[in-house]
Amino acid sequence: GANAKARKYFAETADLCRNIENRHLLALALNNLGIIEKTEENFERAIDYFQQALEIQKDIGGRLGIASNLSNVGSTLDAQENFTQARKFHLEALAILREISHRWGVTLVLNSLANNSISLKDYDAAKKYLRESLPLSLEVASPPLTLTGLIQVAELLRLEGDSVGALELAAFVR
Repeated sequence: GANAKARKYFAETADLCRNIENRHLLALALNNLGIIEKTEENFERAIDYFQQALEIQKDIGGRLGIASNLSNVGSTLDAQENFTQARKFHLEALAILREISHRWGVTLVLNSLANNSISLKDYDAAKKYLRESLPLSLEVASPPLTLTGLIQVAELLRLEGDSVGALELAAFVR
């Protein structure tokens, strides 16, 4: 299917980039291979690709690439339900994204941290991350990030016993 074609393409791209010594494009190809593996729930392989890309980005000083791969490792660890370890990667990515003023990336990672906090039953932390991510998602004009944040608010309402509020918000968001 589509993943097999994409895997072949990015594996060939990675080989080519190694041959021509283009480390930036190699890191991108490895990151894309990690995403493919994650979608197929091959989590260890995904993390391996993300870690390889992360090391290259560190070597070449690609701050956005470093943050992206840290976030990808975090989301993969979340998918494995390794929430405590995932949080460390998300926080490291967030710090870099703040340093480079990448507001869209900050919003994305704040949403990831909110979701991670919900999984850890740290609802106060989730609320803190959502209080920051929702207005920022509007500033960066990203409806998907805004909707994700609102769905997370509805989930928090439900978890805290406000089923009516959760349903009303969920109905509004849909």
